[in-house]
Amino acid sequence: MANWDDPGLIKHISDWEGGLASDPRDGCAVMPSDVKDPKTGYGYHTNRGVCYMTWKANAPKLGFDPSGKAFVNMTKEQWRAIIKNGFWKPLYLDSLKSQKIAELLLETHWGSGMGGVKPLYRHMQSLVGLTGKDVDGLPGNTSTNAVNKYLTTKAREDSLYDQLWKFRMDWLNRLGSKPAYAWALKGWTNRMNSLYKRSKNLITTYPKSFAGIFIALGVGVFFLMRKRK
Repeated sequence: MANWDDPGLIKHISDWEGGLASDPRDGCAVMPSDVKDPKTGYGYHTNRGVCYMTWKANAPKLGFDPSGKAFVNMTKEQWRAIIKNGFWKPLYLDSLKSQKIAELLLETHWGSGMGGVKPLYRHMQSLVGLTGKDVDGLPGNTSTNAVNKYLTTKAREDSLYDQLWKFRMDWLNRLGSKPAYAWALKGWTNRMNSLYKRSKNLITTYPKSFAGIFIALGVGVFFLMRKRK
């Protein structure tokens, strides 16, 4: 099953996130912290890629101080707890058997929130055969079970991942074509390309079919009998 604590995943997120940010152009800037950046005079809105509003929403549930001061002094352990509880678990990714698809969903949630991940979920739901009311864009056991049932071979996993990755990249390109977000497009696409490159090194093991097992046994018995003659 997929693992939020995969060292490569944690490194990927860390490598693409800086420290404190106070850029008014950023979407997270709608709720800057009460601690000001001395250079800009603007409140910090992001730390390690975590928006201040995300910190305020998750900190009380995780036993953290939700203040701006605590936010700018976020520890690595707190950061990891927010990845796990604020972004990974709400998507039911612990039960998904594809690490790379889980990571793409996590990255989408991380970068665009639940509003951004819903279109990707709707697309994924339709690709794996869900119909009607089940194509709702909402994470849950129905979606996770349908994906797991669909992923019977590596070829299917690769194809599904490629379609989801392209859908997400197209979504970012459309958003980045708007003047308000053009400044961020290059960073978004570079990060997506980095994630795609990482996906090529992730391996998922699929169960062998009973037919395949019987064929292998049959071939083995055939050669054994020939050797005895």
